[in-house]
Amino acid sequence: MPSFYGIMSTVIDLAKWDAAFYSERLLKRSTLEQMWTPARLNDDKMVLIWGRHHGLGWFLGDYRGHKVTEYGGSTSTAMLRLPEDRLTVIVLTNLDFLAGSEPHILARGIADFYLGDL
Repeated sequence: MPSFYGIMSTVIDLAKWDAAFYSERLLKRSTLEQMWTPARLNDDKMVLIWGRHHGLGWFLGDYRGHKVTEYGGSTSTAMLRLPEDRLTVIVLTNLDFLAGSEPHILARGIADFYLGDL
C-alpha cells in the first residue's frame, strides 16, 4: 500500500496492524478509543469530512447495523473494520481515486459476503 509520503505496506502488514488494535501492544486502549471517537471542534460540533464523522485519522459510522472504523483515501486503499464482529476487509488496488478506483465499495461488498453469515 503506497502512501503520499512513500510508506509501502502489504496486506499481510496491514493484517498484523489490524490485529494489534485488539491488544495494547502498540497503543493503550484509551488512545484507541480516542481514535475511534468522533472528533469535536472548539464549538463542540462534530468533525465531518465528506459528510462523515471522523476520529483521529479514521472515518466512523455504522454499516448494516455494525460499528465501522474505516480508513482510505485517494491512494486507492481501503481498510474497513467492524471491530465488534472482529472482521476487517483490506483492499489494495493499482488505480488511483481519479482513475475511478473505489476500494471502499469493494470492501463493503466483501463485508456483505461475511455479514450474511454473522
